[in-house]
Amino acid sequence: SSLLCSQYVEHTDWPRKQKDDLMEKLVFSAFFCDMNLPSDEMLMARSEEDLLNFNSKEMDILNSHAQKIAESLKTYPNIPQDVDKIIMQHHGVMNGHGYTVFPWGGTALAAQILFYSQDLALRILTANGKKLGNVLADFESSYVESPQIEIVSKFLKSFKETSSLSSSNN
Repeated sequence: SSLLCSQYVEHTDWPRKQKDDLMEKLVFSAFFCDMNLPSDEMLMARSEEDLLNFNSKEMDILNSHAQKIAESLKTYPNIPQDVDKIIMQHHGVMNGHGYTVFPWGGTALAAQILFYSQDLALRILTANGKKLGNVLADFESSYVESPQIEIVSKFLKSFKETSSLSSSNN
């Protein structure tokens, strides 16, 4: 997901310093945001619907992991500013507890970028032979009604522009 975040940020018209600062925050956030999840199955949970596949103890871990990581990182001496907020909101909810289908409007832009990059990365990793063009189309269609559809569109554009795979797999 760090690579996908990077592609998105690099395709903005933001000043270089702003891009660099945001990338530092996103890479740090992507590395730590799910580190306390004990299984691959838990790492793949992306929605409230996915949580139904877990027992109550696992659901508690999943629902609170972002909040717990964000709190524990506050003690880290060199944490980039706002990383705790990005991690808290990386599943689209403001308070770091639970999951949502679309990021809420008040979530930080960086958290929204991480939300969509994690979803696309997971779709690519679990595509099981599906053509990349089809994976990207499925990703886009999942967010047609998203309040942040502009972010999704920019995300796909940046990915397609930098990916030689998308043209060969369509």
